[in-house]
Amino acid sequence: TLEPLPAAIERGSTTIDERKFLDSYDNDLTQDHKCICRFQ
Repeated sequence: TLEPLPAAIERGSTTIDERKFLDSYDNDLTQDHKCICRFQ
């Protein structure tokens, strides 16, 4: 499930790897979450 991801993204990164992940995928994951919310 993708439901925990928005909360994790809002919390921000705590490690270098998390920062790299968010730098790469933050926009896509945010858009995906918006789409999921529309169809729930």
